[in-house]
Formats: sequence, structure tokens, C-alpha cells
Amino acid sequence: MAEVEASGDTLRIYGELRAIGGYELVPLFYRVLATDPAALCWAWHVLRPAFRSGMVAAAARAAVPPPGRPFARLPAPGWALLGLSAQDLAEARAVVAGFNAANPFNLTVVLLLEQALRDGRMIDGADPSLVGEQLPHPGIPHRPPLDFDTLPAAQADLIAWLSTRGGREAFAAAPTLWRCLAHWPPLLAIAAAQLEPLYADGTVEALSRAIRRAVEKDLRERAEVIGTRSVAAAEPSQADHVLRVCAFFGAKIPEMILTGHLLQALMEQGEG
Repeated sequence: MAEVEASGDTLRIYGELRAIGGYELVPLFYRVLATDPAALCWAWHVLRPAFRSGMVAAAARAAVPPPGRPFARLPAPGWALLGLSAQDLAEARAVVAGFNAANPFNLTVVLLLEQALRDGRMIDGADPSLVGEQLPHPGIPHRPPLDFDTLPAAQADLIAWLSTRGGREAFAAAPTLWRCLAHWPPLLAIAAAQLEPLYADGTVEALSRAIRRAVEKDLRERAEVIGTRSVAAAEPSQADHVLRVCAFFGAKIPEMILTGHLLQALMEQGEG
């Protein structure tokens, strides 16, 4: 459900996500949830107190990629030969940095919703340790995502490849990061070349699981300290929709957190 097409409760919730969650671009996760507006309403009713208290932002700090193999360095002249200037790299790095700030929030939200559906409970948002603390902002992409359906065939095919870990499974959705980076096609090609061996040897999958486990551990520890509260049960059809969306994004977001950090390091090296 695109922001320009939203109305009623969906439009209201998108506005609250911007005001309370700090998002400039409503994440794809919520836009997919919004294809069932009642499911989005239930999810936001559950999540809103955790955003307001700062608990989502605090738990999101745990979503840090563990040490692993970095991308190979591309010298600055190599970027120039690909047609990317220092300004291009700076803008692309800003886009990636925005997603690197926002995606940990999104992963935390997915795990909280899964807990709420599984246990009928949510971590209580009242965490005294967060009072007065300056919490990180989700970040803002500086370039709007391009429409996947209007991209040249080669770019669309490459984004589909990146979106499925180079696999052959059904292509479900293109992560917004790739559609933002489509402003710089050579960067997509470099990312694919760097990621292919990491897909092939299982590095991406293993490190992505580690990122998810770290946030799950943080949330368990917070629940032990500050307790949980009961939440209203979702209607069966709403619960099914939320679970399916969470299952997809719960696997995809850790991968995008890892990829974003690798891209950030690659472009920082490229400016030297």
C-alpha cells in the first residue's frame, strides 16, 4: 500500500510512524502489512507504546553484524571508470546509512509482533533505564526508490537476483534499498559481484541468523527485567496476515542489515 494511495486508518498510522517512529519513508514492512488495513491497525496498536517509550530503538542496537569477511576494496579510480564520482558515492553512502539506521528498528518490530501473536504478550514499554536517553533516529534515504516495473530489464533482473540471494526461488519483493541504489546502476553490479561468493558459501545466511539471534536475546533479557503486558488478540485472518509478513521480513531484514554494513564499508574504502 503506497503512501500516496493510503487513506483512513492506514494514512493515520503512516503519519504516526513518521511522527513517533521517526521514519521519513514508511518502511516496506508496514506497506505490505497495510494490504490488510485491519492487520496494520492491530499491529500498530501493539507497537505504538514500545515506540513511544524508546524501547524499540534501544533493542534495535543489538542488531549489529558480527565480524565477518568484508567486501574486497575497489580503488577510487575503479569507481571513476564505472562512472561514479565522489559525489555519487557520498550520496549512495547516505542512502545506505539511512537504511542501516532504520532496518534494526524494523527487525525489532517484527520480533515483537511475532511474540505478541505467539504469547499474547508484549514487553512492557515502561523501561526506566531509557528515561532521558538520546535514542538513535531511524534515518532517512536521500534518494527516492525507483519503481521496479519501470526499470530497464537488466537492472530489474539484477535487483531480482540480489533480492533472492542469487537463487531461483519465486521473486516476492524487491527490498527498498536496492530500488534506491538503482539510481547508480554500476553500484548494483559491484554489490552483486561482491555478494555472490558470500551467498554461495553460506556466509550471508549464517551472519543473518546471528543478527536475528542477537536481537531475540536482547528482547528476552529486557522482558525479564521490565516484564510483559497482555495484548488484545488479533482476528484469525489478521493474525495469519501478520505472521506471513513477519516470516518474510524476519528472514529478509537481517540479510539487509548485513548487506548494508558491507556496502557502507565498501563505499568508504572507495573514496580513499
